Amino acid sequence: MNYPVQKAIIAYLAHGDFAHLRRTLVSIYGHYPPEAANTLMNLLGSHDTERILTALGDKEVEKLPYEKRAGYRMSAASRKRAITRLRLAVCIQMTVPGVPIIYYGDEAGMEGYKDPFNRRTYPWSSPDRELIEYTKALGKVRKNVKAFAKGNIRFIEVTSDYAVF
Repeated sequence: MNYPVQKAIIAYLAHGDFAHLRRTLVSIYGHYPPEAANTLMNLLGSHDTERILTALGDKEVEKLPYEKRAGYRMSAASRKRAITRLRLAVCIQMTVPGVPIIYYGDEAGMEGYKDPFNRRTYPWSSPDRELIEYTKALGKVRKNVKAFAKGNIRFIEVTSDYAVF
């Protein structure tokens, strides 16, 4: 499970820490043989972490007492910012070597702080259909472009505004 890349993506998109992203990606993909790199489980969220949308959008939940976290939801502005960041995170996840792993509900825009708030049931009545379609479209691109599944990675430039690899 490629938690170092997950943390680096969050640091980059939520805090602008491009140096951490670059250092992590160069270290992992520069030291692992392609056979290992291509089998890394690249996740953005899991049952062990807060929901990726929450990690990318709003740290206000950290200030709340435990008992108030269950019902907490991001503001509309925070959620919009988090969705934009999540789209970028999925793009990175789908284009670096390894196997993209999607924790149920992340593709549907689920929020949730750390366990147990990240384990809510799937939002069948109100999934973010645009986000689902976006994730599916990137999955199709990854499937159809063999370089994403078995290619090498080379970093051209990583800044606080963009990453080119």
